[in-house]
Amino acid sequence: YPRWWQPCFKSAEADDVVAVGARSHLRVRARLPYELIWDITLVQLDRPNVIVVETNLRLSGRFPMHGPIRYTLTEGPDEVEVVNEQLIVAERRLPRPLRALLQRAFAYNHAWAFRIGGRGVQREVDRIVAARA
Repeated sequence: YPRWWQPCFKSAEADDVVAVGARSHLRVRARLPYELIWDITLVQLDRPNVIVVETNLRLSGRFPMHGPIRYTLTEGPDEVEVVNEQLIVAERRLPRPLRALLQRAFAYNHAWAFRIGGRGVQREVDRIVAARA
């Protein structure tokens, strides 16, 4: 993650084996001045098409959230489609007067991080394809 998603991922620690029960710990920061701390456990692995993880994360160490993320991969003749479904629930509601503003700010931050991360993932895919050629 740190290589793909620079400069967003500040650190990533993960078990060496990819199997149900494997755990990861990530620290992420995008454009806005807050950090997301992720604790992830792999709960379903149906290779090569389905990966499900259970997540626990904290926004700047204070606002806990949790829920599953499901990745469904479908291989086509020239590409692999990856669908990322997230059902992350906040354990504490944002203050009502700030909710609309913060939701827009979070959406901006998320879109920025995915734009940057998408470029890094594409670089990694290109590197792997070139190495196989």
